[in-house]
Amino acid sequence: MSLQQNCMLFDINKEKFTSQWSELIVLISLGTSLIIVALYNYYLQPWTLDDAYIAFRYAENFAEGKGIVYNEGEYVEGYTCFLWVVLLAGLHKIGLNLPIASKILGVLFTFITIFLMSRIHKIIKGTHWLVSVAGVLILGSMGAFTSWAMSGMETSMTAFLIFLPMLIFGALVSRDKRLVSGYFLLGVLIAMAVMSRPDAGIILPVIIFCSVLHSLKEKQYFNPIFILLGFSVLFVPYFIWRYYYYGWLLPNTFYVKVGSSKEQIKRGMTYAFYFLKGSSLIWAPFIMLQIFPLRTLGNRGFIILSMSLSVILNMFYVISVGGDCMPAHRFYTPITPLFVAVSVYAIFFPGVSYIKGLLLVIIILFFNLWQLKNDPYLYERIIADVVAERGKETGLWLQENVPPDSLLATNTAGSVAYYSRLKIIDMLGLNDEHIAHREITTLGKGFAGHEKGDGKYVLSRKPDYIMFGSATGNKEPRFLSDREMAVEKEFKENYVYKQYILPSGRALHIYERKK
Repeated sequence: MSLQQNCMLFDINKEKFTSQWSELIVLISLGTSLIIVALYNYYLQPWTLDDAYIAFRYAENFAEGKGIVYNEGEYVEGYTCFLWVVLLAGLHKIGLNLPIASKILGVLFTFITIFLMSRIHKIIKGTHWLVSVAGVLILGSMGAFTSWAMSGMETSMTAFLIFLPMLIFGALVSRDKRLVSGYFLLGVLIAMAVMSRPDAGIILPVIIFCSVLHSLKEKQYFNPIFILLGFSVLFVPYFIWRYYYYGWLLPNTFYVKVGSSKEQIKRGMTYAFYFLKGSSLIWAPFIMLQIFPLRTLGNRGFIILSMSLSVILNMFYVISVGGDCMPAHRFYTPITPLFVAVSVYAIFFPGVSYIKGLLLVIIILFFNLWQLKNDPYLYERIIADVVAERGKETGLWLQENVPPDSLLATNTAGSVAYYSRLKIIDMLGLNDEHIAHREITTLGKGFAGHEKGDGKYVLSRKPDYIMFGSATGNKEPRFLSDREMAVEKEFKENYVYKQYILPSGRALHIYERKK
């Protein structure tokens, strides 16, 4: 064998050895990330976000043939997670317990998303394997993503459905594949993402824009058209159906939460500030990446640009709608995998020292782990959220102790409604069309999603029971509907305050209509 052949064989064996070791390191990083997610969510239990029970109620009504409704016969779109509701309805149909099933699904979508991050060096041609290592370690330890696995919400599914089409777009452009079916599928997946949560639609114009740039470069002019076709085939029939079913262009929840005041923007900026503050070490390389010439990355630049633009647009969108009231930076969770991917691409940008990059990743990892326990919007805020737990007890008590045809007015539209099985007036308006569309001049100054109400309207429906405040009720009024009702003559004359002791020993405060 010649010297040249020996050198070639040595190079082949060296490359194979390096590949095997790199895959082992990626696998170890993946395992570490999944363990972090599992342990953290174990310590967060029995937390379930109360709003998750709203989706459960819609899903059960749908599965039982009552329509995709909150109250039978009332067509109000009080959810923003159509795909999640339909999926849960299917699980209820086969007899599964929805609170448990939703947690299992959340964990699966979380794990699959992290797994996809571990394959990014295989999916997007030219990506260094260290990008995958850094991505899984950072994503799995990032509280804005990790915290939602067992919340009962659609958040993890939406994150997956945003990340997957981005990776498919990256695979298509980085490998320069002329696959019409690939771009069509990409459009279908984007439609699914939007159907899982409307604000996921931010990725559609971004991917179309980047696809146009790529098409002009590669003279593949029909690729953006096939993306739009794939999107339209699924989304247009769905949109037509939901418009005629519910009667509004946007979900009812949008009208409850979003106004146009300066105060709302200020609240959104505060929301964004605390998210960025908790992600400051990862935000720095993301900012730096915008300075780098993406053309040096070849076709990979298109996917990195699309991820960057999606994150930026999402940031501005969340600011414009005034942020959110939920813990763990919920509105930024679906975009977090893109946020992490762009950041790790910046850390291991061509020409940057891999040793320095790894040191930065280790720093970020330990910072994230510290944040999981110490960021006030994460662990502390989550374990303090006992609304669903107490609402469950209240709902079960109501189911056993009040007539099943009773009408209950409550501000806890999730767990209390789900477990009581009663007809509900949602006094915060998420599931009430009248309250949602009431003009409130101070919208944006208060607690997001808890600002609207209408005491006179609630009284006009003559509820049998009224609960001020939250899950176990209050004697004193707290929210807008409560306060407006409390001063009405009709309320004072026709309702009497009662207190009952629940099995846990907690008191249930409720107003009953006089017979």
